[in-house]
Amino acid sequence: MAVEGSHGSRDSGSPRLFVTGQLARPALERVLGAMAPPFPWKVAALRIKVAALMTTDYIRRTLKPADEAGEIILPGLCQADVEALGGHFGRPVRKGPKDLRDLPEFFGGAAEAYDPDGP
Repeated sequence: MAVEGSHGSRDSGSPRLFVTGQLARPALERVLGAMAPPFPWKVAALRIKVAALMTTDYIRRTLKPADEAGEIILPGLCQADVEALGGHFGRPVRKGPKDLRDLPEFFGGAAEAYDPDGP
């Protein structure tokens, strides 16, 4: 599992840890960078191609969040049990939106426009 360095706001709050798979990592980092959230963040790309296939047991075995990480945010289509993972990791775990382009809206901003020609 790769955990990137902290990004976003340099406030004193704990960074939010966004968990994803290998395929979505570049897009997730692009969306988070573009939305410039008012909180620090990190990305953990687990060794799985498609994040929606992550199970509770898989995340429990492979995710090693840094001690300073605060909330853990999983992809919305992930089938993992957030309550079980929250108890295991000792910090809040929740699911984000089903489409990562909706992250700005999820955090109170405007959703990213869909471009069928893509970046």
